[in-house]
Amino acid sequence: MNHNYKKIKSTIAAFALMASATLTGQITYCSTSPFSAGDDEIFNVTIGTLNNTSNCNQTGGPGSSLNQYSDYTNATPAVPVPTLLTGNTYSMSVTVGQCSGFVYDGIFVVWIDFNQNGSFSDPGEAIYTSVYSPWAVAGTTFTFNASSIPLTATSGLTRMRITADESTQAPTPCGTYGYGETEDYNVYIASIPCAGTPAANMVSAPGGSTCPNANVTLSLATQYTASGGMTYQWQSSTTSSVGPFNAISGGTLNSIVTSATVTTYYSAIIVCTNGGGTITATAGQVLIAGTTTNTAPYFEGFEGISNNSQMPNCSWAVSNASTCITHTDVTNSNGYPNTGNNYARFEHYDPNSFSFISG
Repeated sequence: MNHNYKKIKSTIAAFALMASATLTGQITYCSTSPFSAGDDEIFNVTIGTLNNTSNCNQTGGPGSSLNQYSDYTNATPAVPVPTLLTGNTYSMSVTVGQCSGFVYDGIFVVWIDFNQNGSFSDPGEAIYTSVYSPWAVAGTTFTFNASSIPLTATSGLTRMRITADESTQAPTPCGTYGYGETEDYNVYIASIPCAGTPAANMVSAPGGSTCPNANVTLSLATQYTASGGMTYQWQSSTTSSVGPFNAISGGTLNSIVTSATVTTYYSAIIVCTNGGGTITATAGQVLIAGTTTNTAPYFEGFEGISNNSQMPNCSWAVSNASTCITHTDVTNSNGYPNTGNNYARFEHYDPNSFSFISG
């Protein structure tokens, strides 16, 4: 939904209090805040040891503004500071909901200041950008693998920023926007030197099938505690899980975003430069969906599909990408799987009732 579908709401005439916070008394970060305190709210942020939950009546520490900006870098009681190891990829979740009682759509972005220069605009510092999608009143949780922590990231305490913006465009880390919220956190970047030969590993690939040329994120099933001195070279094969493989240009982190037009196998060569040990990860498969017109890819086994991007819609036409949605869900009062725990659900937005209708 966008503001064309909203009921008339009161407008806050005064500009929102802008956030400008200092980390460890040395680095001052740019201000950001929505114009309005209405609607969207970040209810939870989880990564590593950080698991912070808030609601429409809570905000962060000094410098915060209710329903607009929450600074958890200096909150009391203190919010846990997660340690993120360079070269590693971390699962993260963000829950976005509503304080107004109506469902709206938006996008959120997560940034980390890896080089500790007080800016979130350096290459690679936007570690995740969500799709444009609806945020339920009670909260919609997005779980994802954020971008790998760069091997070049500066060790020590730094800042993570999350902005949820009720817009079709991804928000920027600084300045004002319409409706939403920004939250700031401390994270600690660390690097532990590796030694000897890396432990055996395997590629973790998305479940289900993927549309041709659609981006998929591949990562390693096991994250190495020792990250310093680790190097990675991703490779692919359209022949089999044992190759022959070709090196992927630029595929030198412990995860990779890639695409394919045919079913492809991916592996990675992992080296600990300190000890000279090398292993090759067991390959993972990216299955490319067929594109038969008007044929939906129905099958059992939705338990292996964890998010909307894994329900390929390349077999049918979507009349409006922002109001026609396919995704999976667990058993609830509105539907039950034929077998297993998950089922597919198809929805479209009804502007007359301001709600999504399942099909």
